[in-house]
Amino acid sequence: MMPDKLTWFKWEAYATWLSGFMLVVIVYYLDADLFLVDKSVLDLTATQAALFSLVSLVLAWLLYEGACRSRIAEHELTFVIGGYVFLVGLTYAFTDVLSGRGAFNQIGAIIGTIMVANVFLVIIPNQKKTVAALLAGATPDPELGKTGKQRSVHNNYLTCLGSGHSPFLQFASRRPRIALVGMGRRRCRNGGNRVLIRGGSARHQPRRGVGGEFRSGRTDRQ
Repeated sequence: MMPDKLTWFKWEAYATWLSGFMLVVIVYYLDADLFLVDKSVLDLTATQAALFSLVSLVLAWLLYEGACRSRIAEHELTFVIGGYVFLVGLTYAFTDVLSGRGAFNQIGAIIGTIMVANVFLVIIPNQKKTVAALLAGATPDPELGKTGKQRSVHNNYLTCLGSGHSPFLQFASRRPRIALVGMGRRRCRNGGNRVLIRGGSARHQPRRGVGGEFRSGRTDRQ
């Protein structure tokens, strides 16, 4: 049954990405010589570094979208491992082009862009189509719900990688790429919702709260 009123959790995601992208432009692109470029890594101009960051943002999302539409996405464990290897590869690539701080920011920007694109282009449109079918008395296409759930689960796991803001690692470590990869892995293991891989499938395990009660961790609300 359809409720009389529906609340669409989408503007939180949109506002977060728009405000974050504006900050990236103001802080990293307009002051690329200070925050994005490391001459000891690669001698780039500010314009070249900003363009590299912007283009890689779009390309990373296109590659992710292509993978989601391929047969690889049908095998959850394979997709999860492939996605992690993909992010590790991007980490190594970015630390060979950008400054350590710029590489950290770029990985976060890619994760955030993928998450909000999932909401804007897949989750919300599929939900609206499902609601429209129900209001018309028709049977919704089950594929819409399946695809929407897939992207929602991806967003939940990507939150593990993107929610640990540890900028000191950029400067405290001589190997920022290893620090970044290790931080993402540790967040997924020790965060509010631990990701467990058992029997070829991934699921959540909530953490135990005070007094033996269970508290649910962060979930995708979009």
